Amino acid sequence: QLGYMIGITDGLGISILGEIGYAHDTFAFSIDGSAMEAGNGAPRMTLSQSFESIQIGLLPKVNIGAFAIGIGGGVKIPMASTINVKYGDTDAGSLKLNMNDIGTMYSTALIGYIKGTFDYSIF
Repeated sequence: QLGYMIGITDGLGISILGEIGYAHDTFAFSIDGSAMEAGNGAPRMTLSQSFESIQIGLLPKVNIGAFAIGIGGGVKIPMASTINVKYGDTDAGSLKLNMNDIGTMYSTALIGYIKGTFDYSIF
């Protein structure tokens, strides 16, 4: 994070921070085999997808004494992804995707995010 702090009064200020970094996110869901059509006795199916992304955002903060409270957001740009499928305890396979594959698979290839922070400075 890189930014600038504007001092309003002694012990009170506002910071505007830009951030850029790496993010690893995994999204997963599973369904019981008996819930699927004609799935009597079928094992649980689990599907997970992980993304390796570049994260770019903006984070404004209010600084009060040694504390800072912020709320911000931005976008994650997926660079690569892996999809894993599992039936019960058996791996059914995985698929690796690049940026072009991700762009084809999803209507928008960006992941939005919001975040809140609460910091304390010991200096």
